[in-house]
Amino acid sequence: MQNVLTPLLVLTLASPALAGGLQPFPGKPYHTVKVYNLNAKKGRPECMMPLNKDGSLCSSVKGPGKRLSKKQATELFRILNAPESYQTGFAKCFIPHHAVVVYDAKGQAVAQVSICFECHQLRMEPSQPKRRSLAKAARYTLQDICLELGLKDCWKN
Repeated sequence: MQNVLTPLLVLTLASPALAGGLQPFPGKPYHTVKVYNLNAKKGRPECMMPLNKDGSLCSSVKGPGKRLSKKQATELFRILNAPESYQTGFAKCFIPHHAVVVYDAKGQAVAQVSICFECHQLRMEPSQPKRRSLAKAARYTLQDICLELGLKDCWKN
């Protein structure tokens, strides 16, 4: 299954900027994409992003993660890179309960996303802008991928 995502990577990196001024995500070569539950406890989140500064997983990331299939990864990156996936305005909350980590062929994390389905926002690194508000169709597709992977709390609205 080595480099199964290479065709998508070539398309993603082919242009330095996407329509709407968005930077392509993940913007770096990758091999594996995993999704995790994050901040399972009630109250103030332990982590706003799934990775610590040293690249290790934050203590509130749960389990070994669920690896995305090629189809799921293609859909995820299509959504994250489409200007129509986003809307203006931000809610004040942002307590992410889901996270995506993108790994290179050596197993090193190269990109990350945290998602709050309650306030319809996500944060991604590396990317500009880092914080974005999801449009309804994009949010629903991400929630469907979340459900397909068997993660908890995918349909908080």
